[in-house]
Parts: sequence; C-alpha cells; structure tokens
Amino acid sequence: GEVTMEKAKVYYTDFRTIAFGDGLPTKLKKLIQKAGIGQIDMDGKVVAIKMHFGEQGNISFLRPNYARAVVDVVKELGGKPFLTAITDIANWIKEEGLEGYEKFPVSVEINPHLDDTEEMIAAANLNLRTVERVMLLLARYKAATFDELFDGVYSIPWEEFLPADAAFPVTGSSLNSQLTSIPACQSVIKKAVVKRLMKGHRTTVLPESGVEYKVRFMLRKNVCEIMLDTTGEGLHKRGYRRNAMEAPLRETLAATIADLGRVRRDSLVEDPFCGSGTLLIEAAQKAMNIAPGLKRRFAAERYSFVPAALWAEQRQKALAESKLDVGFEAFGYDIDPAAVAQANVNAKLAGVENRCHFEVADVATFAAKPEAIVLTNPPYGERLGTIEGAAKLARTLGQQME
Repeated sequence: GEVTMEKAKVYYTDFRTIAFGDGLPTKLKKLIQKAGIGQIDMDGKVVAIKMHFGEQGNISFLRPNYARAVVDVVKELGGKPFLTAITDIANWIKEEGLEGYEKFPVSVEINPHLDDTEEMIAAANLNLRTVERVMLLLARYKAATFDELFDGVYSIPWEEFLPADAAFPVTGSSLNSQLTSIPACQSVIKKAVVKRLMKGHRTTVLPESGVEYKVRFMLRKNVCEIMLDTTGEGLHKRGYRRNAMEAPLRETLAATIADLGRVRRDSLVEDPFCGSGTLLIEAAQKAMNIAPGLKRRFAAERYSFVPAALWAEQRQKALAESKLDVGFEAFGYDIDPAAVAQANVNAKLAGVENRCHFEVADVATFAAKPEAIVLTNPPYGERLGTIEGAAKLARTLGQQME
C-alpha cells in the first residue's frame, strides 16, 4: 500500500529581545514547550540531548548555553538528561548543561554496568578537554536518613572494585538534603564500605595499605550518588604547564573558550595577553586533535579492574588520531618577557611549538589580522593595581579591536 507521511511542523522565533532575561536561551525554552515537549513522558527516564548537527563529519554543535536551556526543561519534566553527539568521545561526553551550573566541579559519570566501561574510563580521561574529572557512578538512590544512606552504600558490590588492602578515603558534599553533616555522612559511608568489603573478601582485617581508591558522594535533594574517582588530580592538570604566571587560566576553561570560539584545524588564533600561553596551547591541541591527557597519569591506572594493556591501547589510539599536519597557526603577545619565555617552554612541552608563536609586545600595538579568531584573558583585579589602570587597559584593547 501507499505510505503517507504527515508534514512536520516548523516553529520559528526572531532574535529580538524586548526585556532583560528574554534572551535566546529563554526563547528556546518557550519554543520547545510550544512544540509539545511537555507531552513526552520523561519522568524518571534518561533523556539524550543530541549536541551534534547533521551527518557524521559535520563539525557544528549546539552551544552550551542552549544545551543548558534544553536540560532545564527536561529536568522540569522529571527527566535525567545527558548530552550526546556522534563524532567522538571528547565531544559527546560534555557536562556543561548538567551539574556545572550548580557550581560543583564539572564531571562526567560513567555507568559501571556497560560492556566497555573500562575502555570508556581510559578514553574519557585521556581525551576529554573541558571537564574536570571522570567518575564511575556506582549507585544513585534516595537517602533521607542515615539508615538509607548506609543501605545504599552496602548494596554496592565493592569487592568487585576494591581489593582487600585498598585505601579508600571518602569525601563529598550535601545540598538541600536532610543529611547535612558531611563528617557524619563520611563515617556512615566508610562503615558501609568496610562491612561490605569484609563480607565480600571474607576477612576481618582491612589494612588500607594498598592502592588508593577515592570514594566520593554527592547528596542533592535527598538523592545520593556514590562514585569512584578515576581521575585523581583534576583533568586541568595536563602535564605541560610546569610553571605559570600570576592568575593563570585553567586549561579546561581555556579549552572551553576555544570550543566556543569555534577553533578549527585551519584557524588563525591570536591572543594579545597570552601570559604563559594556555589559551593558544589549548586551541592548538584542539585543532591538531592532540589528546590532552597524554602527558599525565590517572588514578584508575592503578585500579585492579582496569587492565594496564587497555590504557596502553587507548594511548596508542589517541596518538594515531592526532592531526599534526593541519593549517592551524597561533600568535601570542605579552608585555612581560618572562611570560613569553614560559609560554614558549609550555608550547614545546605540549607538542605544539611549531604552531604557537609568542612575542614580547604591548597591547597598544596589537592589530588583529582580519581572518583571526582573537581569544584572550585580559589582566584583572590586583594584577592591574588600580581601577584607573584597568579602565585604561580596557579602553586600549577596545581601540585596538575596532
């Protein structure tokens, strides 16, 4: 028989705003609500939000501020949103729209029950640019009392993750929950892990003399998440910045700025306040697809349930996927010769010294090339000494960017 398809409805909005707070993210919320998102049953369900536009190979992504607007609507409908795309792991595991706005460290949670969990742990730690750590989510459950907190932790098969001699410090946080005492929660969680490990390993002694496994908990509105930290030191610790100038920009934030600046393989990027070069180095590594974690180690490399061979395999894969022959170029300028010298050292350690060029220069002489993307972190606060100095510098930069 003949198949007929109903014409799709298309919704439009203009770019004009008539009141404060009526920006495009707000318009997007109204648009998807008008389109009928409220008719979809999302209560308690995991909801994927596709970040990538079009076919594989297309490099356009939904911007984080718009993704956050969609995330907020999904959460209002009771859904559990996550952001996904089809290009590569460094792009599809992004958390800007999830926990980030609650002012907690941006992190990625991995489900321990997937077939390729161990591979994902290694790949995520090695490749993610804009998140701070990778957590193995072991349990999520309601915990309004200490008994509920204990029972949820005890139900986790800790013996499958931690050997009998493992050290396992417990840290965490609580927000808008009945259980507000962090030390008390730590004590209860520790006791539950101890009891489960003693049962699972059939022992009465846990010396905690072996490898450290960092247990983290997060209580939000009486819902508890129990996680295992697979990263160790935050992912902003790339390994190439041995020394930094005053008030350095975190590498993860610099990578996010490069993302928002739409840095591509053939981009020309300039920074009139380059400091120790972080912005341009991160932009170069993004353009060249150099995995940010190649020069450091991770906590999970010592975990017994993640094979060492798997880490070696993922490192080789990341190296093979680097694109060292791209057309990207970056130029950084700073009035401080020591900063420029440090930027050159950092670029060499990061493997992008042939793409990043640094010179001593005053912002008053800066003239951005017409085709350049300008990314910068101007001096601020105590670094400028006076309000007058800050105002003068802002005027100078504005004049040079006209």
